[in-house]
Amino acid sequence: MDPFVISENKINILVIENLKTFRSMVMNLLGQTQGKPGDFVISVNDKEINIEKEVKVITDPFCEDINQKKVSNYINTAAGKAAIDSDLIIKTKEMVSSIESYIDKLTEELPYRLTAKKDITAEEIIKMASLIIEEDDDLMSKISDLIRIAADIMKFSCIIFINVLSIFDKEEVIQLRKTAMYEHVRILFIEPKGIENYTAEDNIRIVDYDLCEI
Repeated sequence: MDPFVISENKINILVIENLKTFRSMVMNLLGQTQGKPGDFVISVNDKEINIEKEVKVITDPFCEDINQKKVSNYINTAAGKAAIDSDLIIKTKEMVSSIESYIDKLTEELPYRLTAKKDITAEEIIKMASLIIEEDDDLMSKISDLIRIAADIMKFSCIIFINVLSIFDKEEVIQLRKTAMYEHVRILFIEPKGIENYTAEDNIRIVDYDLCEI
């Protein structure tokens, strides 16, 4: 198969009509995102990227977890930084002092010789709050959030959706493309069958049942 250019400003669709080949390609790609060897080579601006580190594959947008560990760690770190680098610095110091004072008084109430950790940080307190990104009940909004998180926090260069175009109309897909363009991340849809309402203006590659490119 000739190289398929994933354009940043178009809807990119790769259709694999042979279902066995489609399944094999998807399994191959998923394996590469987990660090296994595979056949996919993805380049951005003529530079090959690390699929394990820079490509996000979404097979089930309904069940995709926005608040995975790396995202939570980022949120906690960002909140901790904001607590000491913004107008909140005075309140942050007052809060930390208050908590340390409370712990000192608490230890006096117990019949043991206790010492407590000194120099409590804002980030340690923030972790106790278990901050999470609120998920929207609307799937389109959730996918838009996923694109922003994938680009801004996870630092992915490319997001690949597997067999999802049947649940979105073209206007929604255009909106997802615009979100991806704004975040400077490329998106590709890999589908097992042709999609209606798409034109030559879109970036579409079709490989038929006999594995011939149309």
